[in-house]
Formats: sequence, C-alpha cells, structure tokens
Amino acid sequence: MDSTYMGKATCAQIPLLPGLHVFLFQGRGTIQRLFKHPQVGSLIPLFTFALKHLFGLPERCVKVYRADNLGQGFKPQAGSNVPPDSRVFYATHKDLARGLTGPRMELFTQNCMHGFLRHVQAYNGDCIAHQEWVQGPDLMHFFRHTLGSALIEAHFGQALLKLSPRFMHDMWKVEAGLHWFARQMPRLLMPGLYQARDSMVEQLTAWYVYARDHFDETAIDEHGDWDPVWGSRLNRDRQKALRQIKEHDDRAMASLDVGYCLGLTSNVVSAAVMAAYHVFSDKGLLSELRTSIVKTLGSARVNDIPSSSLLGTDALLCSIYAETLRLHATTNLVVAAPVDVRLGEWLLPGGSLAMVNSGVAHMDADFWNTRRGKYPVSRFWARRFIVDPKDPESGPISPGCPSRPPCRGDGDAPYFSLDGTTASWIPYGGAYWARTEIHACVLLTFGVGGTRICPGRFLSKNILLGALAYLVLEFDIEPQVNSMVVNPWRYGVGVDHPRRPTPYRIRKHL
Repeated sequence: MDSTYMGKATCAQIPLLPGLHVFLFQGRGTIQRLFKHPQVGSLIPLFTFALKHLFGLPERCVKVYRADNLGQGFKPQAGSNVPPDSRVFYATHKDLARGLTGPRMELFTQNCMHGFLRHVQAYNGDCIAHQEWVQGPDLMHFFRHTLGSALIEAHFGQALLKLSPRFMHDMWKVEAGLHWFARQMPRLLMPGLYQARDSMVEQLTAWYVYARDHFDETAIDEHGDWDPVWGSRLNRDRQKALRQIKEHDDRAMASLDVGYCLGLTSNVVSAAVMAAYHVFSDKGLLSELRTSIVKTLGSARVNDIPSSSLLGTDALLCSIYAETLRLHATTNLVVAAPVDVRLGEWLLPGGSLAMVNSGVAHMDADFWNTRRGKYPVSRFWARRFIVDPKDPESGPISPGCPSRPPCRGDGDAPYFSLDGTTASWIPYGGAYWARTEIHACVLLTFGVGGTRICPGRFLSKNILLGALAYLVLEFDIEPQVNSMVVNPWRYGVGVDHPRRPTPYRIRKHL
C-alpha cells in the first residue's frame, strides 16, 4: 500500500470497506500535521461497524453507540440531549487511563508475567522445564497459549479459562478470521468462524453468571486490584460502568469482551513471536542480549519478575522491541474530518476519511538509518534504535536526514532512543487513532489513548520486554526454519503473523 509520484510520497483515494473510500496520506510532514490537527477525530461509524460485524454486538446496542455524539469527556456539551445512561463512550473510557498507567499498570504487568511463567512451565506437560530438547510444532501456538492465556487471566481472572477450556482455541480462530468478518462474509460460507464467535459469547455469558455468584471481596489481593473470579480492578470497574448503560446486558457485554480479548492479546502475542524469532535465530545476538540483561538486572532474578522500569533501562532489549514493531507493525490508521483540513500541500475535504499505513512509514529508506545500506529497512537490525555518543552514524534516523536530532550528550554510554521518530515510528497510531482499539479492536493496534499519549502502549512494552527477557535467560529456543515468511492477509490490521507454522525446539538454558 504505497502511493508515490515521481519518487515522492503523494495522496491517493482507495476503497477501505464495501462502499467506503478513504484518502491515503504519506510523508512525514503530512502525517505530523494530521496527528496534530485539532479538527480530526476517531470515526464512530467505523467503530460501530467493528462492534456489529466483527464482534457480533446486537443492533439494539449498536444504536446506543451511534446516538452518543458527546465523546469520552466527563462534562457533556451544553444543550446535549444524550441521557446519562446512554453516554457509552464516557463509560467505556473513564477507567482505562487509570487501569493502564501508573501503579495499576505495574500490578497488571506483574500478574501477567507470573501467569506467563506458570503457563510456560506447564506447556507440554512440564517437559520444557528440563534440560532435554523438546520439539514444538509452532512458535505462534506456544506464545498464544502461554503469553496469550496469561494476558486473559491478568485482566479477566483465572475462573474464565478454568470454566471454558476451549476459550483460547475459539478466540484465536476468531482472530484469524477477522478479515472475513470485515468483508461481511455470510454465515453460510463461514459456519466454523461464526460458531467460534458464538462459542466465545456463550462462554463469556456463562462466566458472568458464575462470577456474580462466586465473587468474594475478601479474595481481592493486598493491593486492592486482582481477584481470581473477576480478575483486575480495571475489569470490575469496567463491568460496573458499562452495565449502567442502556442495552448493556450479558449478551451485549459478551460481544464487547470478544473485542476486548482480541485487542488485549492479538498484537502483543504476534510481536512477541516475531521478537523471539529474530533473537533466537541469531546466536550472536542471543549471547549479546543475555549478557546485557544480566548486567541490567544486577542482583535481581528474572524469575522474581523484576520491575518494568528496570528492564526498560536495557538499551539492546528496548531496541529489539522497537525494531520488531518497525519491521512488523503495519496498521491502517483511519480518522474523520468533519470540516476541511489543510495538510500542507493537501486538502482533506470535510466529511471525508483519511488513512495512514504505519508499514509505509516504517519502510521509508530516506528516513531510517541503514548504515549506508548495510542494514536495509526490509531487514531486522537489533541495534537500529541505539545511539552511541561516540559514533555519529548511530541511531534510528539516517545521518543525512535534516530532522535528525542531536545526541543527548549526557554521557558516553550507548542508549535507546526514539527521539525524532514521531510520524515515522507509529505502531500504536497517533493522536485520536488509538482511542478505541483495545475496547473495540477496530484496527487491532495495541492500546487506548486520545489526544494524549496512548497508555496501552506502555503496558504492551512492559509485557514484551518481560516475556522476552524471561525466555532469553531461562531457555534455549531454536526455530527450525531458515526464514520467516509473513502472512500477507495481516497487512494493514496489525503486527505480522508467520504465513506457515514455525516449528522449533526448546530446552531449559544450561
């Protein structure tokens, strides 16, 4: 999805969904203006399309979303005729920022990582806890049922998966078929896909009944956050807030939670697969990363779940995280313009839609540092986002790029940096784009946000750093493929998937 004229990024009008066309914008300057412009916002029709067609939300409930034109702010507009029990966007978002930032984000990360360690140890019947090699059929399956399960339990509690042993299987089947739902493929042609989504809804509604009957307030942990029945405080708060909204009964909540589950897991798991593949396929990089993480942890042990802030100081680990998303995140980001919006040389007409594809920005060879072609943008380079004050040609941005920022100059040690990459490194979207994804999974990005920075991005980073650090220090993994071919169907909807299963072997690190 690239649009150029005489070698220069340009604008084009393309079909997005049946009967729906958008303007595709490219170029850093244009994207920056689009990010910052106060007159662009998220698209409620696209949001409701996803709720209805991707996640099966009943029409009676979809109407509530269509009618709420007040947005997510606390104070309604003067003269508004939307009653309090219909302010669904405010109810959806009011607890998310608190739940996905600060101390509660760290608690979520800790709970998720404890669950990840437990699921890894139990995978294949505890066989991989030993020092003999164990063959695995697919690296994606491994992460889906270890990290994916841990994410679900960290938010929803352990009762859901204990009551519903098929839940994860159904969820990943739905995730693989989202592009068919988006094309409104009829049930007659995709009965298995619809059955998997129906099964998720049934399992969720059964869990609601169980959770209401078995919730014990005294079982909430000492932090006042997590309990085994409802899971995180964010989930309890969200359930309480949304059930006060018109038409939000168990059936409606189940469809919303189908989307929430996918938004919570899909891209984090995919990014973990891709990062692990690149690290464990390169023995030199693996050795270097092990040394780096051990130095970063000091006396701490990875099994004790070190703080996210500690792992976030490891420059190589963070650079691998950023490079994985640069190479493999290809999300289509869509906004609406209620009035004419001037974007430099381009005019976005009022009432129209604009789209930016992050994959195009991530492959801009004029912007990204390639070490004079040694590390092209199409290849994984683990140290691309590391600035070495002693090396003027280091860092993510090409030395010849006019917008390249100066070195921070606060020491001689190499450091991780995203400085100057705004509008070029955009795996999470920008401005309004990330506002609704974790709840509605409209574009399957990583989190939620608004005009401020997206809080879900920090949680995603924490989980990815923690999971990769644990596997690198505790296990040897050898992918049994010579190269990774990605699934072209994923382009534009999130992080790449492998096109075919990735067999591997794994053992406890000696």
